[in-house]
Amino acid sequence: MNHLETFLGKLPLFKDFPVTELKKLIKKSDLKAFSPGDIIIKFGQPGQFLGIVLEGEAEAVVTGKSGNRQRLGTVKQGDFLGEMSLLTDEPTSADVIALEECQLLLIPLEVFTAFLATSPEAVKVLRTLMGLGCPRLSR
Repeated sequence: MNHLETFLGKLPLFKDFPVTELKKLIKKSDLKAFSPGDIIIKFGQPGQFLGIVLEGEAEAVVTGKSGNRQRLGTVKQGDFLGEMSLLTDEPTSADVIALEECQLLLIPLEVFTAFLATSPEAVKVLRTLMGLGCPRLSR
């Protein structure tokens, strides 16, 4: 678990978060592995977690009315996903599908909400990211 604390502590979202609180956050979260082709987030679903990519790469895609899939971008190590639906309380806006073996830390909605309530700096980071559209997706 120490490597997770170190990894998270380097991310802008968690950089000002005390180590003791990071430990609690990790303990209340889930580590989950995804294989290539696995759906990590399904379009149109309520937000259930904030996902942080620990290893691997995934893509965000939308499917048009004609059935064609359009790639919005990729997420890779250190990127997070699912934050928009958690913050806006809107359904998820895209499918996120593993491109390769991925390991993610999934922070449940309730834990994420409590985290934001105690971390004004994290709120600022997320607000900045939301103002830029989808900066966590590489185009």
